[in-house]
Amino acid sequence: MNKNTPAKILTGILLALASSGAMAQQTALQQLGAEAGVDAASMTQQFKNVRAMDAGEEPVVGIPRNGQDVLAGCSALAAKAIMPWNISQAVIMTQTCLNHVYASDGDFQVVAQAARFGKRACPEGPATCKAVMEVVGIKIVVTGQVMLGNSVLLDLDTTLSLRDGKLFGYDAIVENQAQIGR
Repeated sequence: MNKNTPAKILTGILLALASSGAMAQQTALQQLGAEAGVDAASMTQQFKNVRAMDAGEEPVVGIPRNGQDVLAGCSALAAKAIMPWNISQAVIMTQTCLNHVYASDGDFQVVAQAARFGKRACPEGPATCKAVMEVVGIKIVVTGQVMLGNSVLLDLDTTLSLRDGKLFGYDAIVENQAQIGR
């Protein structure tokens, strides 16, 4: 009776790892299969397929995406006010624009709110500049469950970057409090 002891199996594995070249690895795999009483031909073919894929070009990990301006259709952003907006009015106007883009009954919610947050004093300056100042502005918060591949955060960041980080004259940021779903 052919008994596969741990020593025999370990010896076979070591032979497979120590051998160089596809032929020697195939032989070691077939030897392991024979000792275990299993036909290793299908496993050998799978290893050959994996090696062929490894030898090919790099796989595409992700599709490059460009964010879009989600507030491009919001006419309130282009409106000229007689007096500057106060923060409450700016938040209401921002939320109105966001409501036209994102449904409030979906898996995630996009809410604008007045907030105090830190902003770099010299964003275009050298990397050694660490000065941060507190500003009153608009914080756009994404909550709920954002499905994998949804570009809501990228789009909001793009929207703000196209407007130099400002909405209605106030500094604005995007805060991600959403969970990623599948």
